[in-house]
Amino acid sequence: MDQTERSLLLESWRLAVQTLALRAQVTLAETDWPAVWQNTVESAEAIRAKQLAQLAQRLSNHTQSETQPSSDQLTAVRLPNMLATIVRSNNGTDTIRQRRTHERFHPLRALELTQDFLFPSETTTNADYADLWQGLWSALNATDPADVTSVLAILKRFTWAVPAALSGAGADVSLYEQTRSAAALSICWHRAGWPVDAQLTAPIDQQLGWLVKGDLSGVQDFLYMLTSAGAARGLRGRSFYLQLLTETIAEWSLRRWDQTPTTNLLYAGGGHFYLLLPVGAANDETQWRELQRKLAEKLWNAHRGDLGCTLARVELNVCDLTTPGRLAERWTELAQASSAQKERKWSELGSTAMFERLFTPQQRGTTAEEMCQICQHDFDEDRDGHPAEGEPRKCSRCRGFEELGRKLRDVQHLVRFNVGETAVTGDIDWEAILGSFGQTVELAQDGEPMPPAPAGTQNIIVERVNEWWQPNEQELFENAGCPTQYGWRWLADAIPCKRDEQNDYLYDFDNRPDIAEFSDLSVASQGVPWLGVLRMDVDNLGEVLRDGLQGAASLARLSTLSETLRLYFEGWVPQLCKKYNQGQTALANGDAAYLIYAGGDDLFVVGGWSILPRLAREIHDDFADFVGGQHITISAGIAIEHAKYPLYQFADDARVALDDHAKGLRPIKDAICFLQTTLGWEQFGDVNDWHNRLLAILADGMPRSLLTRLSEIHASYAENAQKQRSLATASGISPEQIKEQIQYARWQWRLVYQLSQTSERNAKHKAELTALQEALVRDDKLIGLLRVLARWTELQSRNPQPNE
Repeated sequence: MDQTERSLLLESWRLAVQTLALRAQVTLAETDWPAVWQNTVESAEAIRAKQLAQLAQRLSNHTQSETQPSSDQLTAVRLPNMLATIVRSNNGTDTIRQRRTHERFHPLRALELTQDFLFPSETTTNADYADLWQGLWSALNATDPADVTSVLAILKRFTWAVPAALSGAGADVSLYEQTRSAAALSICWHRAGWPVDAQLTAPIDQQLGWLVKGDLSGVQDFLYMLTSAGAARGLRGRSFYLQLLTETIAEWSLRRWDQTPTTNLLYAGGGHFYLLLPVGAANDETQWRELQRKLAEKLWNAHRGDLGCTLARVELNVCDLTTPGRLAERWTELAQASSAQKERKWSELGSTAMFERLFTPQQRGTTAEEMCQICQHDFDEDRDGHPAEGEPRKCSRCRGFEELGRKLRDVQHLVRFNVGETAVTGDIDWEAILGSFGQTVELAQDGEPMPPAPAGTQNIIVERVNEWWQPNEQELFENAGCPTQYGWRWLADAIPCKRDEQNDYLYDFDNRPDIAEFSDLSVASQGVPWLGVLRMDVDNLGEVLRDGLQGAASLARLSTLSETLRLYFEGWVPQLCKKYNQGQTALANGDAAYLIYAGGDDLFVVGGWSILPRLAREIHDDFADFVGGQHITISAGIAIEHAKYPLYQFADDARVALDDHAKGLRPIKDAICFLQTTLGWEQFGDVNDWHNRLLAILADGMPRSLLTRLSEIHASYAENAQKQRSLATASGISPEQIKEQIQYARWQWRLVYQLSQTSERNAKHKAELTALQEALVRDDKLIGLLRVLARWTELQSRNPQPNE
């Protein structure tokens, strides 16, 4: 990044600061700026930088610089949650669910990790712009505008909920997202060498840059193809490593592409990233192929094909940013290009190298003693050490992931040292793999100072985790020898720990709470000591984005939509999970929730089986509250089994439950699959209510034989339903007649007889049993779900056997 580009970024930052100053009714003269922020020399270059920053702002979201707003305008305008503004197109399946029910506005305050800040509300009466201005101005006064990471972190904290404009296209777009995307566009325009034309009659049909998608492959196997025994301690470390690897590759790609600044990283998370790369020099194609080849080579050497990353790109022309609908088309093309590139995985290596690596036999461990019992890769006692008594054999890489997971328990700072790239070979730890991309990462816990900088460190980035920097805290990380920048990040984290019979923590060798194993999570369950996996993601996300953009696609709008989803999944979901790790909950005895991943639009939780239905419903209900209605929905799949069930099979069972069953129930989806039964969330609510009522009467002395009777009633109903459908198919009667014959058949008389007898023998619970009897007769949907109700209640009320 040369001096001209620094000037461009300075002007982008200044525009954002000036916008907030206007909103706060502050008159900001040129001499009021700190010396390093001033731009007092009206040179041709400075004038061009200012004009280009304003042009890029228009391109990022079609907004203009505003004049001093009135007090009435400031009182009325707050940033709406963009997910709450989306009006879904009516596909004829469920008109009510295609509409939002109420508006949602983000609080006009600095971003913090609490529900008051994360959750939008219906009211627009929040704190004043003046408070944001004071915080922003104070933080920027001590920051060099050339420190891109530091400036972006400050802008995000104080302008994340500020509307980019008081009306028009920018009224529902974050000022921070507009500033960030405008800065990326200005870099591309500058490197294209074009003049600045305020009327935009310049090269509107010419290529401005490249939209690039990077996509990790092999993630599922890398995370879940592990033995269950001993895998839990390293699972969170593996997941976080993938997050670090995604970000590191994205930043490495920017550096490799002519030192493009990090403003041009549009998004990184969930195993993929998006970049906006300037058009390269005359050898653009050669440079691109070399970038792909080098990336494939590094990952092959590090992971032997277990993990890969494909890069795909499409052209971005100026008219794609100015013509409605064109940017959405480019994103669709990029997704298609990425899918096509994944079909040619490892082809970037070249035909000769690809043949040597993929088709040349390699000697691996040949006996059980030569294999790691966690990941099934090579184990060498000389290299990996002798396992402790009672511990499985673990290779050094698995031990490294365990250690990373331990450090994540109470991490406060993530320190990134940018160093020179190193060569990699197989069987190296995660730190060395990141080092091959020019970055070394250290985690610092409470009160720990800056770790020693590795040799060859060029600059340092220190990120505060889940909280903003405290006063004087940055002094712990000052480094006179290297430039240091300060950021912050979400860490979607909920890690369960072991507890003793008194519910006190058990401590590891490092005198910190020991991470729970899967067996501990199962024992913490209420009822049978089983384990479960929960997977959830947003329904029809592609349609949501399409309807949300509604022809007004822009980089700033896309970024605002992505960050809004991220706010919920990375910011709020971990808070819900942590409630089940407080030592004692209504559904578990001990820590019971292990959040492996939450980001983008999906999540993966391993936990004691009994907490997962409640957790899933909380995530669903809070998401509806977050987006302001049922127009955007989320589905869930839950798999439960014994604790020794293989993790990869758990993961696949939950995937099938989510993708094949929950999302296959109906066009709008919005469902959960639990105990191999698919329910709409409205049905799940009824089943859950009756489940709690049954648990209460069982705890109050009701015989468990009631559950057997309910299962028998459902079996009779299901048998009759199948028979009636078969007969109806043969005779050709109407669907209404089929439904009537199913509803008024032998199972009803069995229900009346058996429940009446049970009520007479248990007079204390007669009212509840009569209510259940009436509900089953009245509601033809509830009787169809009687099996899952009985099974769920039976599992949760059962006293576990010693070897169960």
